[in-house]
Amino acid sequence: MRIDESKAFIIQKIFRDYLSGIPHYLIYDDVRKIGFPQLGHSSIPRILKNPLYAGLVKVSATAKEPEKLVKGIHKAIVTTHEYFRAQ
Repeated sequence: MRIDESKAFIIQKIFRDYLSGIPHYLIYDDVRKIGFPQLGHSSIPRILKNPLYAGLVKVSATAKEPEKLVKGIHKAIVTTHEYFRAQ
């Protein structure tokens, strides 16, 4: 995966603003002004829940193993610490 730096800035801003206590709807309004392409206020929670932004990949559960997150080979946009704090 390749990172589009202009879009990475928006993702980083979403995490930074959320972790500083700004509500989803205000984050959404703010990032729409700087080019966030997704529509709907639910897009912010979806971004925050997506482990790919932290360089993690979700491995589905099997009969013997529970679902887990593993380190991917792609570059992270936010730190794993920021990702888990947002959860």
